[in-house]
Amino acid sequence: MALSIGPELSDLMVEALQSQDRVVLGGIASETQFERRFVEPVIRDVIREYAPHLEVAVHGWKGRGVLLSAVDEETRMRFLGWKESKAWSVTYAWGKHTPDMAIRDKDTGATMVIEVKFGTVTPGGGLSTGEVQRMIGQCVMAKVHHTQVIAVFGYKGDLTRQDEVKLADWLRPQGVHVVLRSVPV
Repeated sequence: MALSIGPELSDLMVEALQSQDRVVLGGIASETQFERRFVEPVIRDVIREYAPHLEVAVHGWKGRGVLLSAVDEETRMRFLGWKESKAWSVTYAWGKHTPDMAIRDKDTGATMVIEVKFGTVTPGGGLSTGEVQRMIGQCVMAKVHHTQVIAVFGYKGDLTRQDEVKLADWLRPQGVHVVLRSVPV
């Protein structure tokens, strides 16, 4: 049975993103690379397996051009271009906020967004304050509009366990799932 957007699907995505079986490749130096080479493939795999009826919108990438609407021939999963998804994926609050990935169940109207950030851990073992603040703000605003929100933060360096727990503790009451992944240098 295919899953719809809700806590069960979010938990499967978080589990897949946190799984040590999913290797974060070395050589990732930016948020774009982390999103394209790690987050997108993991999320697409989960959707293909558990929820192929959902529509997925992702960024177009330089060199790849804008992603146009496409249908995965094997699963019939539909990928949308950003223009097609803006009506339901964008959050309007103090401006327009477009998520990194947006997923919709056209039948129920339920939506999910995934926000991706990337940073370097400070010498004291903490996360980059600016990136953390941006992620918290974007996720809390997104939760007002979307059924499910997942925050994925890729980082280089050694993060203290205290910072990991702190970020999850701040966002959990807002209904935001948090994934922190170390990226090899």
